[in-house]
Amino acid sequence: MMVDAMCDGVFTVDAHGNFVAWSAGAERITGYSSQEIVGKPCHILEGQNCKGFSTLAELLANPSASAEGIYHQECKVLGRDGRELYLYGSISVLRDEQGAVVGAIGCFTDLTSFILTNEKIAILEEQAKSREAFQQLVGKSPAMQEVFRRLRLAAQSEVPVLLTGESGTGKELAARAIHAMSARKEKPFFAINCSAIPETLLESELFGHVKGAFTGAIRDKIGVFQAAHGGTLFLDEIGDTSPLLQLKLLRVLQEGEIRRVGDERGIRVNVRLITATNRDLKHL
Repeated sequence: MMVDAMCDGVFTVDAHGNFVAWSAGAERITGYSSQEIVGKPCHILEGQNCKGFSTLAELLANPSASAEGIYHQECKVLGRDGRELYLYGSISVLRDEQGAVVGAIGCFTDLTSFILTNEKIAILEEQAKSREAFQQLVGKSPAMQEVFRRLRLAAQSEVPVLLTGESGTGKELAARAIHAMSARKEKPFFAINCSAIPETLLESELFGHVKGAFTGAIRDKIGVFQAAHGGTLFLDEIGDTSPLLQLKLLRVLQEGEIRRVGDERGIRVNVRLITATNRDLKHL
């Protein structure tokens, strides 16, 4: 068939979003055969990494007005072999003579090699630009290049980070660089110098408090952990905090939960924690 000779994937679904036909091109791109697909819901072309309509079943149930009668979707999905595939597809809703939805026909193109090539080019360009300058840090010595490499690695993960070094060596700049290159870069970044805030106020500053928790607490206040939800919190001079406060910070890391001063209930938070100190913590 001519459809099977096409490089693009072509498919049809019924009014409920179940596959009716799956072309040879679709098999080549995804690795899934028509025997594995036909009769099943259109889940392999959907997911949280898709931009466009939510699900095909929802689109068929409530097709919105479209000037061209065609709906577009960009997706990052998993092929049968586990590879990430970047697909761009279009859907046209099919109706009977009375205007009732009877299904849809769609096609998709594999953009994986194009996307990955562009990502590699972007990485190479960034590397070329950052050999001497990295975010707001500057240095071309082998030692600084190693620092830049480690900061990139830290930005690619979600683990807590401890930065050590003498005062004035740019630990906050390093923390901001990690945040700027991470998946949280569009979310808040807060920096707190723990040694600049009295111990009696630091817990309230970090976790917040409820009205009446102590003298002068005339209203509820959120702490920086809540304010930084989804983003990054940088705590400088963490070595100057008390063991009790460090235990409470450990609870946040382990449980992902804070408790405001004077409050009995916990509050879930999602914060990437970066700490720094100019002290030798091993000998404290």
